[in-house]
Amino acid sequence: MAIKTRTAIIAGNWKMNYGPQLAANFARDIVPELGRLMLLYERIMSILCPPAISLAAVRQELDEHPLTRIELGAQNMYYEEMGAFTGEIAPTMVSELCSTVILGHSERRTYFCETDEMVNKKAQAALRHALRPIVCIGEHLEQHEAGKLLCTEGSRRGDRLRTHLGHWHGQSCYGRGGGEGDLAYSRALQ
Repeated sequence: MAIKTRTAIIAGNWKMNYGPQLAANFARDIVPELGRLMLLYERIMSILCPPAISLAAVRQELDEHPLTRIELGAQNMYYEEMGAFTGEIAPTMVSELCSTVILGHSERRTYFCETDEMVNKKAQAALRHALRPIVCIGEHLEQHEAGKLLCTEGSRRGDRLRTHLGHWHGQSCYGRGGGEGDLAYSRALQ
């Protein structure tokens, strides 16, 4: 029986930093270094996740300097196709620029009250639009410091998400490549 090799994913979430011009400059600076890293290690890929307003600017930089295994990802999206959802981004919009989307980040869960049910809807929408969902699981800083580690709540959350996603093949809570979606450990740094 052949052992499946995994690809490590290095995803950089730029949070609420860098408007379009600064994001393009930053991408221009780091993409050559990431390209060298990709040449050294064939089992890794990198995903740049700037703020939504900067996605097009970073996409342009990546298109002008195409390198294998360096992709663009959105930090969030909504599950509806269109409608009166002010400030939200539809999966069709994300898929025009990105291959990947981060969902369920601890900050989204904390500050915007996102639930597992909402994250599941988003992940299903991402899969319908051929986007790779990186579904974040993890604990808050206080939970981490109290010893309530990923292996308890994080594992249960990962199991619930896999159950809802049905055909999703995720095995590792720390992320894995080569499938339809990825679980990523994410801890709120508050």
